[in-house]
Amino acid sequence: MNKRGNKKGFELAISTLVVIVLGMLILLALSLAFTGGFKKFWDTIRGYSGSDIDNLNKICKSQCDLMREQDFCCGDKLLGKEKITCLDKRLKVDCEMSCEGVC
Repeated sequence: MNKRGNKKGFELAISTLVVIVLGMLILLALSLAFTGGFKKFWDTIRGYSGSDIDNLNKICKSQCDLMREQDFCCGDKLLGKEKITCLDKRLKVDCEMSCEGVC
């Protein structure tokens, strides 16, 4: 008789378990999609990266530090669905760069 034994049954059990786990993950994803759970999930993840205003503030400060006048003064940035520039008062960016005549 073969010393290694019959591994065919073991391989079948592992592949069956993998298929079952993948099927459960797909069912979970579908149930989240149909119940609106993805919106909550993405909002939670976005919350860890900081708010949109914080992110835009960092972008505008780096553009100011690099003296990128065109991008800082005229470049549109999205705040939600609204287009703003770095000159928007909500961003509170301290920059000594003059934007006169740039745009």
